[in-house]
Amino acid sequence: MGYRYKVISVPAEPISLSEAKTHVRVDTDDEDLYIASLITAARELVESTIDRALAPQTLALYLDTFPPGAIELARPPLQSVTGVSYKDCNGATVTLTPNTDYLVDADSPTGRIVPAYGKAWPSFTPWPVNPIKVEYSAGTAECPAPIRHAMLLMVGHMYANRESGSGEALRDDAVRNLLAPYRNRWWG
Repeated sequence: MGYRYKVISVPAEPISLSEAKTHVRVDTDDEDLYIASLITAARELVESTIDRALAPQTLALYLDTFPPGAIELARPPLQSVTGVSYKDCNGATVTLTPNTDYLVDADSPTGRIVPAYGKAWPSFTPWPVNPIKVEYSAGTAECPAPIRHAMLLMVGHMYANRESGSGEALRDDAVRNLLAPYRNRWWG
């Protein structure tokens, strides 16, 4: 079962505009919007590469069915779950109650939600599109220095090579080496 999610609140970037401008050696404000867009592109590329939220953000996960066990949440580290709800075939939304219907495990490497003791996920005829929604907060206020440096290298590459694809920045050996320890690894 694949999951679909979207970012509801756009995070503050883990590197500042002034840091990026210093890195690419720009002293004027003429290209601030462009450099800010490169910062966002670098963060999004890194987040998708290591499957981690690099800054605090609110996400919504959509499922077609409840899984047999835990609901694994994308983009750890999980901070909190705002709510779990489902929409039945009549369009009625039912909100589950935390600690009564489900428990949140924010201590696992990837956050997850499990049915409460003695409970099971609801059995229902689902709404045809995105019937199950989990809203949650993920990310950390402290982005590790190697990831921040990899982002700066990516910004520098994209700034200097405007016509090439931004994905090329991920093929740089230094960027790959800086990100390697964070692939499939959780940090607190």
